[in-house]
Amino acid sequence: MMMHLRQVSLFVTALSALLGFGQGAMASEDNLFATHCGSCHGQQTDGRIPTAIALARMNPLAVLATMETGSMQVQAQKLSIAQKRQLVEKLTGKKIAALTIPETAYCQTREAPVTPDSTIHWSGWGGSGAGLGYATGREAGLSQAELPQLQTDWVFAFPGVSQARSQPAILDDVLYIGGAEGSVTALDTHTGCIYWRVDTSSAVRGAITLARLEGDVVVFAVASNTDAYALDARSGAVIWKQRAGFHPFHSVTGTPVVAQDKVYVPLSSIEVGIARMPDHHCCISSGGVAALDAASGSVVWQTRSTLREAVKVGESAGKAVFAPSGAPIWASPTVDEARGLIYVGTGENYSRPTTLTSDAIMALRLDDGTLAWSQQMTANDAWHGGCSQMPDYAPCDDPGPDLDFGMAPMVVTAPSGKDLLLAGQKSGVVFALDPDNGGQVIWQTRVGKGSALGGIHWGMATDGVRVYVPNADRPTVIKDINPEREPTPGLYALDVLTGAVVWSVPSPGPSCKPDPSLDPRERRTALRDCLTAHSAAPTVIDGVVFAGDLYGTLRAHDAATGKILWTYDSNRNYDTRNGVEGRGGSIDGPGPVIINGRLFLNSGYGSFGQRAGNVLISIGPGAKP
Repeated sequence: MMMHLRQVSLFVTALSALLGFGQGAMASEDNLFATHCGSCHGQQTDGRIPTAIALARMNPLAVLATMETGSMQVQAQKLSIAQKRQLVEKLTGKKIAALTIPETAYCQTREAPVTPDSTIHWSGWGGSGAGLGYATGREAGLSQAELPQLQTDWVFAFPGVSQARSQPAILDDVLYIGGAEGSVTALDTHTGCIYWRVDTSSAVRGAITLARLEGDVVVFAVASNTDAYALDARSGAVIWKQRAGFHPFHSVTGTPVVAQDKVYVPLSSIEVGIARMPDHHCCISSGGVAALDAASGSVVWQTRSTLREAVKVGESAGKAVFAPSGAPIWASPTVDEARGLIYVGTGENYSRPTTLTSDAIMALRLDDGTLAWSQQMTANDAWHGGCSQMPDYAPCDDPGPDLDFGMAPMVVTAPSGKDLLLAGQKSGVVFALDPDNGGQVIWQTRVGKGSALGGIHWGMATDGVRVYVPNADRPTVIKDINPEREPTPGLYALDVLTGAVVWSVPSPGPSCKPDPSLDPRERRTALRDCLTAHSAAPTVIDGVVFAGDLYGTLRAHDAATGKILWTYDSNRNYDTRNGVEGRGGSIDGPGPVIINGRLFLNSGYGSFGQRAGNVLISIGPGAKP
C-alpha cells in the first residue's frame, strides 16, 4: 500500500461520523442524513449513487450545488439553506466558509490567454507521458549561475486543506493546478492572479494534464472519487465529466495521461482503509486502469490489476475472506506509443491468495487494456490498514511488508541508445527493465532498507545520463525483510546504463531510530518528530537536480557531483496572492516544476506526522514583476 495516498486517519474519522448518521447516533436536530438521504446513500450501491463513504470524500461546494441546483434539489427541497450547509459540512468534514476566495485574487480578465499557437511546456506527472521529471535548458530557462538570484515571487494558498500535492501544468504563461479542497485553477505565472477556478466533486490529488484536441488545448484532471474532467483551457468550461472507476471503493491519486485519443486513468482503492472496520469482510476491490475517449469521455476499456473479480475463498477469525484483491495503482501510467503499451506500478494485495501482478510493473496494451506482460518484484505481499486492529484475521496473521511501486515508471533512452524502463520500489531498490523482452530485469540497485513509507516513495527523475533517486527509509517497517540493512535516507544518483551509484548525499536531520523499549504510543510520537527523509520526487534540469525533504527544505544539487548549490526553506507562514492564510510545510509528492526561469513548488503535506501546509510557491530571479 502506498501510505501517502491513503489519508487513512482522516477517512476513518469521517467514516465513523457517517456511520453514526445511519445508526441514529446523532442528536435529533442533526439527524438529517438518515431522514433525507440515508435510504439511498447510506448503503453500498452499484456505484451510480455515491455512498456516505464517497460523500465524505467530496468537495462540500459540489455537494451543496447538487442539492441547490443539481440532481438532488427535489430530495433536498424540504431542507432550509442552513440545514443544507449543516448537512454538507457534517458529511464532508469541511467548513464551506473556509473555501471562499476573495474577488481580489482574480485577474482583470476571467479567460486565460490561450491561442491556437500556445505552447505546452509541462504536462502530466514528470512533465510528459514518459514521466522523466526533466526540463531541458531551453524549457527550464534556468542555469546553475542563476540559482543565487532565486527568491519568493508570489504564493497561492489552497483554502481549507492541510496539503498541496497536485503538480501543475504550464501552457505559455498560464499555470493549471488541482486543489485538495476540490478544484482546478488557472493562474497567471507572472503574478499568481486567478483566471478561472472550477469546483470538482472531490480533491484533485494528481497532476494536471494538457493535450490538444482538434487544435484546442484541453485541461484533463481526475478527482479522487474517480470523476474525470475535460476543461476548456481558456475559460474552464466543462467539456465533459465521466466516472472512471468501476467499483464503489475505487479512488484516484495518480495522474491521467493522454495518448492515441484516449485518457488513461489509474485506479487505486480506499478499501485498504475500509478494511479496518470490524464488520468489513476483506477484500472485494482491486486497482486498475480505465481508458476514456478524450473527445467525449465515454469509457473505452477498463482493466483490473488483479485480472479477475474477487470471490469468496474461505473464512478467517469468523469472517469471510475474498480474493484476489488490492494491487492498487497509486501513481500515474506511463505511455510507450512506439510499443503500443502503457506501464503501471502496482501495490500489495489486500488478501490471499495473492496475485502475480501485485508489487509489480504491468504492461497493458494501449488499444484494449489487455495484459502484455507483468514483472513482479515482491511476491506474497498481502496487507491492509486494519491489520493492527485485527491481527488474527487473514492476511494480518501473516502480513506482508507493503512494498508498492508507488511511482510512475519512466521510459528512458540510455546513452547506448537502448530503451530502459526505470522504476523504484518502496523496498529501496531501483530496477531497470527491458521493455522489448517482457520486462526482464537488466540491472537492479539497492539504495535503502525500504519501508511502508519508502524506500523510493513518490518518484525519480532522469536526464538520460543519471537517474536521481530520493530514498525515504522512514522507520515504518511492517515486516523487516532486510534486517541486516540500516536506513540510509538521502538523494542518490545512479548511472542509467549500469545502475552504479555515482554519488549520494545523506538526508540531514536527526536519527529515525526510536528506542525499541518505548511503548507503542511513545514510539509513534517519536516517529512523528522524525522527518529525516527524501520522500518527494525530484526534478532535474541541465546540470541541476532539485529535491525537497519532509522538513520543508528544497535543495539544488550539482547533477554531476551532488554538491548542494542552493537551499530554500518553505516551512513558514506566507502572505498569499489570493488572500487565503498560507503556510508551508513538508515537501512530499511531486517534484517542483521549473519552466521559463521560474520554479513552482508545492509545500505542505499534513499526513503521517508530516508538517501540514497549503501553498504553491512561485520562485523566480530578481524583483517581482
